[in-house]
Amino acid sequence: MPEPVTVWMVHLGRGTVSEVEGTLSLDAEALVFAHGGQPVELRFPFARIARVRRVLGSPVLLVDWRDGELPRRTAFYFSKPPPLEPPDPSTRTTPSGRALGPLGQLRAGSRRRHRRASVGYLAAHGGRTKPVLRAWVRELRERIARAEGQASTDA
Repeated sequence: MPEPVTVWMVHLGRGTVSEVEGTLSLDAEALVFAHGGQPVELRFPFARIARVRRVLGSPVLLVDWRDGELPRRTAFYFSKPPPLEPPDPSTRTTPSGRALGPLGQLRAGSRRRHRRASVGYLAAHGGRTKPVLRAWVRELRERIARAEGQASTDA
């Protein structure tokens, strides 16, 4: 069974996206996320999880689950996620500390450049977390299959 690990949780598909740091662990019936700063737990019962997978080449575990009848997707980053939005170009400076000119601000703040830098960051951290992520995916898939088997025998 994988050891509890510090992760950053991001609910995908909602209007605002922000990460929450906490601890991911397993108990007998659910995947458990404990918020780092508060005594709050978010439980994902195995019977409600439809699918788990790791995003290849990155430190991200995706969990597809059901909230009642609504399908939901949550990402767990096994390393601190990069900023989701590019930085404000007006706050960017050159290495010497001078403010960027108008063309530099446009170039430095492009979404494409920011996305490429974020992908590179995730790829760099993905190799380090690969064995841990594989263990989590394997264990979660086994427990989900067991929960599905129990649900079919109970019916």
